[in-house]
Amino acid sequence: MVAKLKAGLLSLRDLFATAWWIVLIAGIGFAVAYQFVEPAPPKKIVITTGSEAGAYYYYAGRYAAILAKNGIELEVRASAGSLENLDRLKKDEAQVGFVQGGVVDPRGEADEADDSGLQSLGSAFYEPVWVFYRADRCMDRLTDLKGKRIAIGQEGSGVRQLAQQLLTANEIEPGDHLVPLSGLKAAEELQQRRIDAAFIIAAEKAPVVQVLLRSPGIQVMNFSQADAYLRRFPFLTKLVMPHGVADLVRDFPPHDVTLLAPTANLVVRDDLHPALQSLLLQA
Repeated sequence: MVAKLKAGLLSLRDLFATAWWIVLIAGIGFAVAYQFVEPAPPKKIVITTGSEAGAYYYYAGRYAAILAKNGIELEVRASAGSLENLDRLKKDEAQVGFVQGGVVDPRGEADEADDSGLQSLGSAFYEPVWVFYRADRCMDRLTDLKGKRIAIGQEGSGVRQLAQQLLTANEIEPGDHLVPLSGLKAAEELQQRRIDAAFIIAAEKAPVVQVLLRSPGIQVMNFSQADAYLRRFPFLTKLVMPHGVADLVRDFPPHDVTLLAPTANLVVRDDLHPALQSLLLQA
């Protein structure tokens, strides 16, 4: 009996002598594997948009509804526009945002963009640039606006930066004649003859575009030099709005209009969980 007990103890000792290597190797394996396992994605993220009356805010609401079906809360925050969105993303005050094409200059700010910790998931839609003006004659070049009071959008907005780029290219320099107004406020000032022209970035169905297309004495610029702008500013696209596209019954606009358009890009922090990036792409 004693002999059998000793033999059993020896077998257990041999087993432990062998097994501890297995336990050690398994433990190391689990530790290594853990380094490559992504933590669960957060249940709430923030998207920064534009004004509550703009396309960015509208589309963000659609993203929020889609992500909610997957148990993710997308908080939508209004902003002044693309520049403020970039600032919020860099400060991690938001994880997702809409940014207008051309806001980051690929020539002058390439290194800064690479080091920003941000990446684009792709272009979401075109943003037509409308230049509405009041004049006794048709204007088809921005140089025609020299000496005029022009609404170019508020500080921090993409429309303001783009308007300044286009005007500078036409030798119209910054000054008091360029006023920080946008949207329906700019439309009202143009209707009341307190300004002569306004840059508006919006779809043809947007209320501000619909209002201005119907306003007596106000015309929309047809960019006769559109192809030249595309060569100078590669982030722009030429769009042709067919006559009547805004209103078939009243035939607004009454003729084809050639416009310029950047794209709206969906930008995220590069540390955003891959599962959420994939979900945004699917949305």
